Amino acid sequence: MVSVPTRTLILATGNHVQVVGDLRSRTLVCRIDPKVEYPERRTFSYDLRTWMMQNRPLLVAAALTVMRAFVATGQKPLDFVQSWGRFERWTDAVRAPLVWMDCEDPCASLRTIEAEDPTRGEHLRIIELWHAVFENTPKTARQVIHFLSRPNPSEDEGELTLLLRDVVADKNNELSTKRLGRWLERKKGVRVGGYQVERAGTLNHAATWSVEKTRG
Repeated sequence: MVSVPTRTLILATGNHVQVVGDLRSRTLVCRIDPKVEYPERRTFSYDLRTWMMQNRPLLVAAALTVMRAFVATGQKPLDFVQSWGRFERWTDAVRAPLVWMDCEDPCASLRTIEAEDPTRGEHLRIIELWHAVFENTPKTARQVIHFLSRPNPSEDEGELTLLLRDVVADKNNELSTKRLGRWLERKKGVRVGGYQVERAGTLNHAATWSVEKTRG
């Protein structure tokens, strides 16, 4: 385990990177598209790394000027952007001044990250189908698997079975009651797409679950 101060900035690069799970709310993405098939073959008239170091004082002064100009107007950051949880000071000092200058919102990539998160998409589709099949009726994990195992399932039931098999199947590729129960416990109370999994009670000492629509 490594302990680091919260002012630490972590940068990562890669091709076709996907941000999943809790990292979505802590990550901004910058995409560089050279619009050529072989970007490694490009040539430039100067070395950008050398130019950045030579001109660093001017760049820093320009950035601070933007921040100071915004503060001098007396306007409130929330008049331009919504606060980004855990990064409120950065929102006030960096993001709001940029948006005030009609630059693109640095947090615009958050929407793209959310849309491209395969974990969130899988979670959302499962609970959407769960609600479509069972509505608000509480079910145990065993009842759900027994219901989905019957012959001639509907289209929604068949898709729900396939999705659950991807996340809670055992080594024989059969739906596992224990694994489904653990998955539901992990997703309990997590709001996504206007739905959330709720523990509804017990039946014969087994937990019952339902998918409820959320408010806001």
